[in-house]
Amino acid sequence: MATKSYSKINIKKLKNSEIEIEGEIDLEHLNSARKIVFEKIRKGVLIQGFRKGQAPEKLVIERVGEMAILKEAAELCIGQAYEDIITHDRIDAIGKPEVVITKLAPNNNLCFKIKTAVLPEVKLGHYTKIAKEIGPEEEKVEVTEKEIEEVLNEIRNPEKPQGENVTPPSSENQLLPLTDEFAKSLGLKDLSDLKDKIKENLRQQKLVKAKGKRRMAIVEEIASGATIDLPVLLVESELQKMMASFQDRVEESGLQFKDYLTNAKTTDEKIREEWRPQAEKKARVQLVLNKIAEEQKIIADPKKLESEMKLIMEQYPKANKESAKIFVETIIKNEAVFEFLEKI
Repeated sequence: MATKSYSKINIKKLKNSEIEIEGEIDLEHLNSARKIVFEKIRKGVLIQGFRKGQAPEKLVIERVGEMAILKEAAELCIGQAYEDIITHDRIDAIGKPEVVITKLAPNNNLCFKIKTAVLPEVKLGHYTKIAKEIGPEEEKVEVTEKEIEEVLNEIRNPEKPQGENVTPPSSENQLLPLTDEFAKSLGLKDLSDLKDKIKENLRQQKLVKAKGKRRMAIVEEIASGATIDLPVLLVESELQKMMASFQDRVEESGLQFKDYLTNAKTTDEKIREEWRPQAEKKARVQLVLNKIAEEQKIIADPKKLESEMKLIMEQYPKANKESAKIFVETIIKNEAVFEFLEKI
């Protein structure tokens, strides 16, 4: 059996689903790590009169400093100890831990503190009852003649590519004539067929939107009744994603994000604080979906996961495969949870 990389630990629960790990690593482990670090450093040190990587230890220490070597050795030890602790104590740590070295000196044990967020305990209410009350019935949607006409005006504008959001010209003379021939040029039978297709497309779009709205109503109601000690880290993660998406949209419009902030007389920090409640709601919703999946033993369909991963990696070959897998797996599993709730 492998020797533990730490000699003493004390784990204390903090608020917001965080824990503090206070630990000690004995001198033997610290010295072993120091030897590894020293040899790595010596290989990169060039001292006159010696071949690179062959300088005496005393001269290398004079060049880089003993405490610099010890500090790197300490980081190596703490990293290994952290992995061992969360594995041994079955800690569901999330995010990057905050590490503080509280004692580091030659010929002494190493002492440290680590603060990290953990997956919170999620206590759900009667979520099946909530799903039944909101109901799975399909929304009735209507498509107006005005909506059909707006789409027709978009695709009849000769100066704009089909599909772009445009303001319909004020004069009918600027539009292509609305005839059977125009419909045929788009691959349809006649004008009536074109209108029917537009109407059906708009209906499907509305159904998808209504379905999404109904799904969120169910899961938000479940989340509002759940007991969750929400980690700050998860909220910050959601905020980061929201801000990155918003910045991308601003810059796609041709405006630098810093210029947008100046024009809007706001700051990155103000936007983040304004959006914090929304980020908290998103984080709660995802935790609830995860908990329902756990209770109902819902997993991402392996075949669907493999297929989606293949598409993602073909489209974004430089993407981090593990991160992409987590992202795709979450989407597929969320969809399965929503389908489960709709069938109740």
